[in-house]
Amino acid sequence: PAGNIPLVSGHKGPVLDLAWNPFNDNILATVSEDCYGRIWQIPQGGLTENLEEPVQILKGHKRKIGQVKFNPVADNLVATASADFQFKVWDITSGADVLTTGGPSDLIQSLNWNENGSLLAATAKDKKFRVIDPRKQEVAMEGAGHLGVKGSRCCWLDGHDKLFTVGFTRSSEREYMLHDPRDLTKPLLRAGIDSSSGVLCPFFDRDTSMLYLG
Repeated sequence: PAGNIPLVSGHKGPVLDLAWNPFNDNILATVSEDCYGRIWQIPQGGLTENLEEPVQILKGHKRKIGQVKFNPVADNLVATASADFQFKVWDITSGADVLTTGGPSDLIQSLNWNENGSLLAATAKDKKFRVIDPRKQEVAMEGAGHLGVKGSRCCWLDGHDKLFTVGFTRSSEREYMLHDPRDLTKPLLRAGIDSSSGVLCPFFDRDTSMLYLG
């Protein structure tokens, strides 16, 4: 352990994202530059030594995996997005990639399930954002995203049937857009924020209808 703190240590490259299973507080998913996802079982009471053996390995992406998200309503389903420009949905009990969808032509920058776990939203470096129907294994809708070269992010506004994206203008100013997910041809609202350089990450709290940008 580093500094007497036990580690979850099994990837052969940097870990790029992680997510806790909403149905089981002891199940952790991680994804890495090594092109694999790993599912970990954290023992009751926490770690007392390094954990190096996952309970499942997710093998199928051809390049680094940047995002991992558990389905909010279906137990044991997790979505990933990779630099191979593919989205996959996995059954973590079997380790099988049960659904695969393509679409982006450049690096996927963010990925999120909607409230009922039926659709995924994603932003990408190709300056587009997409709504993916994983069950049909297709991009259901596509819209023009933020025009700046820096990173963009998206999140669903659960309970309000809206999609929110944040990114940069062509002149590198931060901005946000509000979208109707049934019609992505133009945003409902587009507004500037400031000229800072940091990539903003949106978090929506349904209970208070508050949207936070970190």
